[in-house]
Amino acid sequence: MVEHDDVSAVSLREVARRAGVTPGAPYHHFPSRTMLLAAVAEEGFAALAEAMNRAAGAAFTASALERLAAISTAYLRFALEHRAHYRVMFLPEFPTEPGLEALQSAGLGTLMRLIDSVHALKPSASRHEALVAAVACWSMAHGFVALWNDGLLSKTPALPDREAMTTTMGRLVAASALAALGA
Repeated sequence: MVEHDDVSAVSLREVARRAGVTPGAPYHHFPSRTMLLAAVAEEGFAALAEAMNRAAGAAFTASALERLAAISTAYLRFALEHRAHYRVMFLPEFPTEPGLEALQSAGLGTLMRLIDSVHALKPSASRHEALVAAVACWSMAHGFVALWNDGLLSKTPALPDREAMTTTMGRLVAASALAALGA
């Protein structure tokens, strides 16, 4: 449903109808719509982590900057190829909703992967400096994805295609991390 409809259209009743089960059946697994969407988001973070880990593994022998560019590009590619999942992963109600520890942990795991990759650029930097640089990079990547996925960039005639922009943005995110660390 998330893939084909807007997130606001998701309800446990509609999930039950499409699954061909009784209206109360989804409540045996998910006590609320938020908990259902949190499970979808958690699945998205697991897939994102897998994509980032594959990129890091493929760039294992590369420099820390090239590895961060590969991880950043994998993040961007995932977000652009899995728009619906990505949108659900960052629903505004999740940070304040109690009972979503698994989802919050999955999201934190993605941030920790990014912090570690940024810190590898300048091991003498403090963990706090790496955190600040990582959040700046994540914000840049997230902003690009939002602009592209919402159609504000995807049809701009002067821009390269999505894949070329993704690669360019991945390199730019890595370079900005380096600059933020003063390296």
